[in-house]
Amino acid sequence: MAKTIKKISWISYCALLLSVIPVLFFFALLYSINWEGIITMPLIITIMIMAFILSLIGFFKKTENKVVPSVALLITLGSGFFIGLIVIVSGMGQPT
Repeated sequence: MAKTIKKISWISYCALLLSVIPVLFFFALLYSINWEGIITMPLIITIMIMAFILSLIGFFKKTENKVVPSVALLITLGSGFFIGLIVIVSGMGQPT
């Protein structure tokens, strides 16, 4: 029985790229860099959801190497937790 050679496809690389982009957008938002006409927080959330879905697709593909999608999944979940924590903490003490 021959073993299949597992490869890294474009899905894994897109998931890895999309998992890093929201962190850059969020730090730009924290340091008050404002882009005209771009809604940054919904864009960050949308990109994180796309990265999560692509990394899950790459992780459960039979012919895919599991290293890059798992790293992308870890980065996506970690950055989502970090961004959520910063948003929650920054809302404390605000008048309602």
